[in-house]
Parts: sequence; C-alpha cells; structure tokens
Amino acid sequence: MLSEYKRLFPSDDFGTLRFVWVGDFLIRAAVAGALIQTPQRLHDGMLELARDNARSFGASLLGRSLFRLLSRDPKRLTQQATASTRQTTSYGRWSAEYPDSHTVVIKMKGEYVWIESYLKGACLGTYESLGQCSVEAELDDPFNGRLIVRWVDEDHS
Repeated sequence: MLSEYKRLFPSDDFGTLRFVWVGDFLIRAAVAGALIQTPQRLHDGMLELARDNARSFGASLLGRSLFRLLSRDPKRLTQQATASTRQTTSYGRWSAEYPDSHTVVIKMKGEYVWIESYLKGACLGTYESLGQCSVEAELDDPFNGRLIVRWVDEDHS
C-alpha cells in the first residue's frame, strides 16, 4: 500500500509538522483512503487513516506532552484544536459548544477537509487517547457541519 502511494507521489516529502497546500492534501488523503480500502470505500479509508494518524500522534513524545499540558481534559483539548485550526489554515472556522458535561459539539464552517470521514477519524483517534468516546458527524452541506463528541470517562466531568 505504501509502495503504491509512493509510486503515485514520488516527490512527496511531507514531514510531520510541515504545512501543505490544502489542494495537495485533499488529493493525497483521497488516494490514501482508496488505497487503504477501495475507491468505492475511500471515506472509510480516510477515516481509518486519520484515526490512526491521531492515535500515533497521541502516542508520540510531542502528543503525550501536549496531552499532559492539557491535563487530559477533553474541553481543553477541544479549545486547543479550534485555536490551532485558526493558526494553521487560511479558510473556514471552527467553534465549540458544550451542551453537557460529557459532550462537545465542534461546529465547522467553510471546511474543505471531509468532515464525515477524515475529520471524524482524526477526532475519534484524538479523543480515544483520553478514554472511551464516540463521534458523530452531521453535515449541513459538504463544507459545513459538526462533530459531536461524547466521552464516558468520569474523570472528565
């Protein structure tokens, strides 16, 4: 699978914290999703890819340090995610609401990355590092929607 990806994109040399034009990223995420699953199930593949990437980041030294800094608190983690999105993208807007003590709703407007698959997977992998959770995606249209995260770890109430 990785060899096929490298054959399709031989000049790619994306580092972990390197900024990439969103158009290039979208093409590569879709291709990777299709390679992980099938072209017909590329959204399942993108969800799996993003979830695994988030899990790997969470297990890294940088990820563990960030989670320790955020006190493993889902609300603080969400605040960091919305702030980092403002700092790393030139499009769209994310905001967060907390309807109850175990739920966060991340609202996304003008988001180019697939909310229902790639971002859902990234969200799931990130919050799983804090404990048991579920993530539901709701779309208003392809570029606007929300991710609803619910966690059951009583330490985060």
